[in-house]
Amino acid sequence: MVVAIVAVILALAPAPHSRDADSTYGHHLSLPKVVKADSSGVPTPDADRVGISNADPVVSPLPSSAARPSAGFTTGLSITDAPVGAANLLADTTPRHVRPKAVEYSDFYYTRLKIHQIGSYAILPLFLAEALIGQKLISTAPPPSDGLKTAHGVMAGAIGVIFVVNTITGGWNWWDSRNSPEGKTRRTVHSILMLVADAGFLATAMSAPEGDHQHGLTGYGSSAQTHRALAYGSITLATASTVMMWLWKK
Repeated sequence: MVVAIVAVILALAPAPHSRDADSTYGHHLSLPKVVKADSSGVPTPDADRVGISNADPVVSPLPSSAARPSAGFTTGLSITDAPVGAANLLADTTPRHVRPKAVEYSDFYYTRLKIHQIGSYAILPLFLAEALIGQKLISTAPPPSDGLKTAHGVMAGAIGVIFVVNTITGGWNWWDSRNSPEGKTRRTVHSILMLVADAGFLATAMSAPEGDHQHGLTGYGSSAQTHRALAYGSITLATASTVMMWLWKK
């Protein structure tokens, strides 16, 4: 009797829903299909679910940029992932510092510089002595003493020799250092001032009174004043240019 009742209950009970092997909690999950390939590498038309096929699936590798994140770029690409042209463009944006070309000077350059410096120091006391002697020649009653005239000529000759030597050594060194940017402005200004002083001393020598026979004559005073004015102007310009080189180092 009990067996008959159980059999009736089982017959009337609804059949249970069968759950697929690939479903979870009532939701059907579709597993990815892979294409099977034969031994020659050609894909076969049929496809099975993962785990069922006996053939090895052909899986396409992910790109390197998608496989790993790249820090520092919002695009997700690094310089190594970018094309060769783009990588070169990024590399070209790096700032470059160009070192200035060094200028080499010969030993003769420094020899000329030393001679030039010695002449610059030696000429300053000569300027002072020549100015004092020249003033005495103008203010002394005629005729002037032979000692004053000789001293004036010696001082003028010494100044002339030093100016010629310094003009040659200074101009030569200025030309050799023309490609050096350091101190170029002060060297150029000094050279121009000394050339103007050269022209002034030449004019001073040409305007000098010619001898004792003119001393005390009507035109002597005017000629002497012009000579003295040119001398003082040239001395002042040359001294200022020399002191400028001492104070202006760069």
